[in-house]
Amino acid sequence: MILLLLGLSTGYLSFDRDYTVFLRINELNDKTGLPIPFKEEKWGFGGSVFVLDNHLAMSGKLLRGNETMDLDSIFLNLSFNTKLVEIGYGGVFSPFIISINGGGGYSTLNLNSNKENLNINFSESLMNPMGGISYKSSSFVLSISGMGMLAISDYLGLGVSLGYIHSLRSPELTLEGEKELEVQEAPKFPLHKWYIKLSITTGDFTSLLEK
Repeated sequence: MILLLLGLSTGYLSFDRDYTVFLRINELNDKTGLPIPFKEEKWGFGGSVFVLDNHLAMSGKLLRGNETMDLDSIFLNLSFNTKLVEIGYGGVFSPFIISINGGGGYSTLNLNSNKENLNINFSESLMNPMGGISYKSSSFVLSISGMGMLAISDYLGLGVSLGYIHSLRSPELTLEGEKELEVQEAPKFPLHKWYIKLSITTGDFTSLLEK
């Protein structure tokens, strides 16, 4: 929240297109038994806020990814979001801003399975409703990243970030909201990933670019 307020007042706010590579997704695929495996690569939309005070760089990031599969009448959705706070060293090399950052945060992965309800008869649909189940895993993470930003006008810029996220543990997929139920042979794997963020950034570039 503090970083967001700083971003609104003295920093830079970005709308991001996220590309993520899950390094251990095959450990999930080995357990699902699906005819089509989940991909390592995920796309999503996220956001970030960046503040540069002299050479002190501070950033907050929201990283997202999503994949959906349609298998006959079953819909599977694998999604994740990661929230990061990073601190590092930055500098202005007109018209660029560059920084190296490190920090950490929290990452969550969700796997949802839903059955398509093809029955449109009211009374029968009450006895055969559309069903679904949700699994979830989460972990604290460490992160390191590099960021470059190009000012294309006084108040608009383009940015790119490349980073690595390291999961501090290998969380097990559990039934969301059902802590008392034990899921046998549930996959347990770390949420390590590489990512690239492509950003459209708003903020006041004029004072920095005059240096």
